[in-house]
Amino acid sequence: MPDEWGLRAGPAGLTAALEPPPDEFSAGRELAQARAGLRTVRAMAGHPGLPESLRTRFTELVDGQITDLQQQLERRLDHLAAANGSDPRWVEQRRRTLRDNALTETLTPSVAGPADPWARTHAADRPRRRVITD
Repeated sequence: MPDEWGLRAGPAGLTAALEPPPDEFSAGRELAQARAGLRTVRAMAGHPGLPESLRTRFTELVDGQITDLQQQLERRLDHLAAANGSDPRWVEQRRRTLRDNALTETLTPSVAGPADPWARTHAADRPRRRVITD
């Protein structure tokens, strides 16, 4: 993951990355990659090797930055919507993509279990694999 996804340069880098993608899939991919980087930063801030007071403070700071980053991206879309010449349909599609792939999802632990359907323990629960040969 590139360094521009860090918390300091995140808003500018992520805003720039979200504007040019031609479709919502590309924008969603950028947000998913950013979330992966933010999870790593958040895990480092909450590392059990740090003293409790420092770990708590770092985690609070990182969580605040993630929330602020999400708000900045939404405000940027508000400014684009207010600007003349902006396609309102594009802005609303991008807003929906931003909210469906919110960076703040990194702040809540996943209770759904493993994201990989192949990681399930019971064979009956696994989707069937198809191998297509040429």
